[in-house]
Amino acid sequence: MADVQSAWIAAQVSVDNYYIIRKKVYNLYMSDIILCNISDCKKVVDEARLDWTINILYYLGVPEEFLDFKNDIREFRNNMDKLGIEVDVIGGELVNIYKKRQYEDEYGNSGWLPSKEQDLVAQWKEPVYIRKIENKKIYYEIHTNEWSIFNMREI
Repeated sequence: MADVQSAWIAAQVSVDNYYIIRKKVYNLYMSDIILCNISDCKKVVDEARLDWTINILYYLGVPEEFLDFKNDIREFRNNMDKLGIEVDVIGGELVNIYKKRQYEDEYGNSGWLPSKEQDLVAQWKEPVYIRKIENKKIYYEIHTNEWSIFNMREI
């Protein structure tokens, strides 16, 4: 599992035979910076959002075998419901992750309360795209816009 708190993660990306280093910068200001060529922009952002979601779920204590949700989304939602976690994807760009609260009544019945705003533990919003030109090569500098209860802690 990738370490969310790593300072730099670099991968080499080809931009029309010009190589740049794609840097993912972790900081406490709730933004990462990713450099990528324009043609791969959507794919890179989708991968970053998926990695971020998996890391948040991992830090919430979700077992690794439940983190493979590419096969059956219904099974994934069932597993998350059993753990009291709700992953809400809105419009393909916004991701809200809630940790539900458990209730128990006087008769011994228990379950999960519906998610509310105060149960929100992480959120990914649409990133900011900045087009850069360097040595006659065009690429994007993507500033992600996310936060979680985990990057609000003092390191």
